[in-house]
Amino acid sequence: MLDNMLDNYDKRTVGDLWRQLFNLDHLTQPTPFTSRFSNYLIVTISILIIILDALLVFLEDYIFVANIGALIGVIVTLLLTIVVMFCLSLQPKIPESQNFEVPWIPTVPFLSVFVNVYLMFKLTSQTWIRFGVWMAIGLSIYIFYGIRNSNERKKSLIKSLDSRLSVSSGSGVSNGYTNNNNNNVVTTVVPT
Repeated sequence: MLDNMLDNYDKRTVGDLWRQLFNLDHLTQPTPFTSRFSNYLIVTISILIIILDALLVFLEDYIFVANIGALIGVIVTLLLTIVVMFCLSLQPKIPESQNFEVPWIPTVPFLSVFVNVYLMFKLTSQTWIRFGVWMAIGLSIYIFYGIRNSNERKKSLIKSLDSRLSVSSGSGVSNGYTNNNNNNVVTTVVPT
């Protein structure tokens, strides 16, 4: 089952997965397998961060009174997160480009996810209700007005009409639509 989950083309053993987890083969160029493996590590880190934030928020009182069970749960989750982040940092990367990149990958991105998820857990239920109502209003405006009146939709309609109506007539004059992209003026040419 693990073989099919990670790669349909190559058969991988558990030993191969462990070797790739710590990149014991010292691969420097990504492959489809290492790319997919890195994606699974990213999902794992994300889930661990959500669990860690939930523990920190919901067990806050127990942590402050030094409840051993709460502390062990937080420490184990934190250590697992750090180990998986370390394993992700060992995976082969695409060679550096000239474009801007976030420094200290993957630490800074996951730190920002950690802080934001923690703050989201601290929001009250009233705030989430307000958020849901405004999201529903915004999405309904987008669905019922924005999609129908978008410039991209108008362009695609003009292209489809243009392709349907630009049938050449026998006199050499185009019978159909021509499109002026500057101000979306459409004119019809009638053959003589």
